Amino acid sequence: MMTGMMFWMIVFWTVLIGGGAWLAVSLSRSGRRGDAEDMLRERLARGDIDVDEFNRRVAAMTASGPSRAPTRWWIPGAALMLALFVLIPVAVMAANGWDMDMWDMHGRGRNTSSDPVVQGGSTATVRIEDFAFKPGNLEVPVGASVTWTNEDSAPHDATAKNGNWKTDRLSEGDSDTLTFDAAGAYDYYCSIHPSMKARLIVR
Repeated sequence: MMTGMMFWMIVFWTVLIGGGAWLAVSLSRSGRRGDAEDMLRERLARGDIDVDEFNRRVAAMTASGPSRAPTRWWIPGAALMLALFVLIPVAVMAANGWDMDMWDMHGRGRNTSSDPVVQGGSTATVRIEDFAFKPGNLEVPVGASVTWTNEDSAPHDATAKNGNWKTDRLSEGDSDTLTFDAAGAYDYYCSIHPSMKARLIVR
């Protein structure tokens, strides 16, 4: 399945190349027509052609396509490029708490839930590092307190798949502790980077 990062890179380059080609063609056409009008004005000033001939040739050029002066075609084009490459990315980053890894939201992270089981005591720690939970398959006794500590520069959390519990959103260096008073097996993941998955067993 295509990752979020790959998708946005394809969109970015497609729009950039297509927009650049359209801009170059439009500039070329507009520039040629404007140069032709300037030459006609020079010929009119020298007396090489009369006013009727000048008007007839300008009308013929206008009929072949849009002229340079009346239509400021580059304004909507520039606005579109600004929206695509500045305003939309900034808005998405703001909505994600300025997470610079927003493009990796679905494409980054490892599933460590099937790693070998690690036995923990009444207190246990899960490190979040390199977009993975370590240990990813933890077993603790009933009543144990489990602390998740984020060692990545990107924010993370730990969210039960069944929705029964969730840590705070953890920035780099932050920790959150939850106590588990009932036995059960919990598959969990990072809601910010859903491909990060792990498993907690309480016995």
